[in-house]
Amino acid sequence: MLDLRDCEIAFTGRLTTMTRDQAFSLAKVFGARPQNWVTKQTDYLVVGLIETALEAV
Repeated sequence: MLDLRDCEIAFTGRLTTMTRDQAFSLAKVFGARPQNWVTKQTDYLVVGLIETALEAV
């Protein structure tokens, strides 16, 4: 099992199986520190459904 203790985790896109609040709560249960946006300290980024086209820059 992945050890998330003291990891910074951010969520992006539409989460299809739970609300963002539920995802934050679940992350906290596993010891992670949820973030509202990606920073240099982000360890994991959970990507939900993104419905817009992404362009390469």
